[in-house]
Amino acid sequence: MEGQRISYRYKVALHGSFTVTGVDQQPIVVKNISAGGLLAQLGAPLPAPKRVVIKLELPDGQFAAEAICLRSSYEPPYDAAFLFIGAQFEAVDALRSFLVQQAREDAN
Repeated sequence: MEGQRISYRYKVALHGSFTVTGVDQQPIVVKNISAGGLLAQLGAPLPAPKRVVIKLELPDGQFAAEAICLRSSYEPPYDAAFLFIGAQFEAVDALRSFLVQQAREDAN
């Protein structure tokens, strides 16, 4: 079904960055995140599709993964949707722990 999500999205305000090969690291602010991807606000539009490396600062560690920018707005605020395509086990574990904590907080 179109518009139906596989993973629950958590509204958060995480800071991080993304890097495109050959381009300097750019800051992002995550608006929502799921196990499969995230929506973030960027400082400038990012043409899609574009392969990037995303790094996030989580309360209990860091998360880094390859991702693809699926869509990006070309007017402020510059929002972009990313799909995770590769992450190391430790990064996935850190993200999973963070999402479990978010679920607990959302339930209270």
